[in-house]
Amino acid sequence: MKVRQTVAVAVITTMAWLGPPANAQSPAWFRQFGTPGYDEAWNPLVVGTTLYVSGWTEGELGEQTSLGGSDGFLAAYDLDGNALWTTQFGTDQDDRAWSLAYDGTGLYLTGTTEGTFAGQTNAGGSDGFVAKFDLDGSLLWVTQFGTRRYDLSSNVAADASGVYALGSTEGTFDGQTNAKLSDLFTARLDADGTLDWVTQFGSDGYDFPFVNAIGSDGIFVDGYTNGAVEGTNRGGWDAVVACLQADGSITWIRQFGTKRNDQAYGLAADPTAVYVTGNTSGGFRDQPDRGGTDAFARALSPTDGSTIWTHQFGTPKDEVSYGALAMDGVLYAVGQTAGAFGDHVSTGDDDGFVQAIDAATGSKVWTEQFGTSRDDAAYSGWLDGTALYVAGVTFGSFEPGSRLGIGDAFVGRIDLP
Repeated sequence: MKVRQTVAVAVITTMAWLGPPANAQSPAWFRQFGTPGYDEAWNPLVVGTTLYVSGWTEGELGEQTSLGGSDGFLAAYDLDGNALWTTQFGTDQDDRAWSLAYDGTGLYLTGTTEGTFAGQTNAGGSDGFVAKFDLDGSLLWVTQFGTRRYDLSSNVAADASGVYALGSTEGTFDGQTNAKLSDLFTARLDADGTLDWVTQFGSDGYDFPFVNAIGSDGIFVDGYTNGAVEGTNRGGWDAVVACLQADGSITWIRQFGTKRNDQAYGLAADPTAVYVTGNTSGGFRDQPDRGGTDAFARALSPTDGSTIWTHQFGTPKDEVSYGALAMDGVLYAVGQTAGAFGDHVSTGDDDGFVQAIDAATGSKVWTEQFGTSRDDAAYSGWLDGTALYVAGVTFGSFEPGSRLGIGDAFVGRIDLP
């Protein structure tokens, strides 16, 4: 059900900005919103003059109604951060929505459900789903899919060639083979929600997905494994990146890491490279180990997955980059830090950050850090010309009295230099 409304929102006209500007990027605003329960936002996306953000909630957003357990949501703002409407959706069981994509015909949102959407069938355990909305937030269709075991869909990408959902499964899709434990999968749907094909692959260990992106050389996916999807395991968790074609065939798979734990989360593609961000507990070759867990960014060749450069960065404490965006020769890594970058000062516990990196060389351009006196995490972002929009979760208050529940969702804008 969609209700046009102003959801309970804390309006922040100046961000909790930490430290002096670097290259004059300018924090513009944050919007904190949620319920008395737990809420988080994952994926901002701009179409025209409207900012859309997806996520999930354990409560009731504004005048919305909880359908049971946790629900997914889609919310819309104008580019000044004014709330336009919110759609909360789901089943009578737990549902979580994460990724958002747009193909010119509508918005696609993906996630996982333990219930059954209207007109759909639960294959067993939890299923993945892809839902399509129009730009006014009306639900057009839902396709629910899975195996008899546990399945989830973590990310969706879309263009004229199709809608591609990335996920993981503990079961076996029709015509596929389970490597053991949990596998990665990519599923293609058409714009009407018809499931075309599923490609399942993995190791004899646990394989987890995170993000997919469409590039000129294929559909790129990433995640992490404690097995050997390709080659050998370097130790603990390794990062995994793969390239698939529009028919589901796999062009290449690359697995990389250190002797300790390494996980790939963010992913972006342009004609020159595939960019992966994540975290490492070790040290990549010729890279400094800053201490704790570091964030990393790596550029790969889109044609064969060979490494172009690696950039490891962080503070003496823990960092992770959950999101990656590329535009005009700059890679933006979005994430979370427990420390303080450069001249920035941590306001307490974990903060969100954005680091701009030269896409050709892997060198840092600038870093922005932001947060409250409690834990904050930036999960993903969207680039729109002169601005970068970020979304995530906060356990604090960007302004006094703005905290609404256990954890609140937020969306914010940073104006780029």
